[in-house]
Amino acid sequence: MLGLEEFNEIEKFLKDNGAASGMTSEDYISSLEAIQKLRNR
Repeated sequence: MLGLEEFNEIEKFLKDNGAASGMTSEDYISSLEAIQKLRNR
């Protein structure tokens, strides 16, 4: 929606706006994989 695709872009956006996620890139990838699996059901 915001046009952010890379983990680092998203993390920077959140940090710049006072909403750092605390997620690692591994957490992000794991979440994406889980979402993809759910969508493919």
